[in-house]
Amino acid sequence: VKIIPVKAEHSRAKDGDEAKYAANLAIDLDLDTRSYTIKGSDSTAWLKITLDQVYCVNQIVRYKHNGSPIFTWTCSNTDCSSCVAEGSVNVCNLFTLTV
Repeated sequence: VKIIPVKAEHSRAKDGDEAKYAANLAIDLDLDTRSYTIKGSDSTAWLKITLDQVYCVNQIVRYKHNGSPIFTWTCSNTDCSSCVAEGSVNVCNLFTLTV
């Protein structure tokens, strides 16, 4: 089942430009738009996605603008700590995921 998020929030948009880098652009299903999150006033960068109901989440995939995956998080009954990066650069260590 493909789950479509209903809301996105983040710590702050790059350059403070919410029109160009808003959190909701991360969930709009348009690969020509992009959300760009940077550190906010608490010195952390975060992106929060809200779903329309409770789901059992098996995978979360971050995509490039061309539709290819950057990394895939695989979830178990206890956490989503298994991450596989596509390509030569391992970006998994740059992020943590909480479901």
